[in-house]
Amino acid sequence: MLFLLWCVFYPIQVKVTMSACGQDYTLVLGEKGEVYSFGDNEYGQLGAGIEPGVDPPRAREDEVAICKVLTDIVAVKVVTGAYHSILINETGVSASWGRGDGGQLGHGDTLHLGSPRPIEFFSSADSVRDIACGDAHSVILTDSGRIYSCGVRLGVTGEEYPDLLEYQPIPQARVGSSFKQVQLNTVVLSAIKQVSSGSNFAAALTESKKVVTWGHNTNGQLGHRDTNNRSKPTILESLSDKAVEALYCGGNHMACTVLHSWVPDREANHCMLCNVGFTMVRRRHHCRKCGGIYCGNCTSEKFPLLDL
Repeated sequence: MLFLLWCVFYPIQVKVTMSACGQDYTLVLGEKGEVYSFGDNEYGQLGAGIEPGVDPPRAREDEVAICKVLTDIVAVKVVTGAYHSILINETGVSASWGRGDGGQLGHGDTLHLGSPRPIEFFSSADSVRDIACGDAHSVILTDSGRIYSCGVRLGVTGEEYPDLLEYQPIPQARVGSSFKQVQLNTVVLSAIKQVSSGSNFAAALTESKKVVTWGHNTNGQLGHRDTNNRSKPTILESLSDKAVEALYCGGNHMACTVLHSWVPDREANHCMLCNVGFTMVRRRHHCRKCGGIYCGNCTSEKFPLLDL
């Protein structure tokens, strides 16, 4: 996808490979590994070397300035939290910038950063494989399969649960400025391949295509059919019969993509297209193309499943 961006005072053409959105700003990753940003800079989250709280210069008052993130790292992925960001390159080198008063940048301090600083916690012997950011925490997956987290202690770091995430100020007792390893439950027997994070919870996907979640669960976002918080990664039994390919966390919700399979009868009391309930007369039909369950009027690619 080709975009024409105006970078501060001059136009540039960028072939975009991915984008990431924070609370009031956006990052765009170009095909050559360059990162561009635009939006609010209250905490230095634009990463352009501009002091936190200072707006970038504009060519005209009615234009939004597009800034280039100041880093020598050729990025392959960028992620955003509410007001902070992390990028990684193909060899697992990572850097973070933006809001840091919760310790979410992982540099052992609580400073805001206006440009990316390499995260020195991770060595070349165990480099970064995947990254995720929440409102005021960060989750890192290394090549060895270990998960680390830093930032405000929201259960995501395996510690206590504050009632709410407070943006200003963040109480010092709730700040974790260096990375701590997240201890995986012994039932998680397979290696971790992906991590994702919402506002104040996190999730991980194993090589065996199972999901574990932990953190705040006020809205049922952990997927355990309850609203109880989890301080440790817990296997998601509700997806135990699914082969999960990828997972995605929003602010207070989570979604997964699963391998194609027949939808079990117990999961469909209504037609998946017209939403009319099934009865003894209005029977279920499995679609041969997608595996979904529909009424006889909603699909021609079907065969009936008889109740024996």
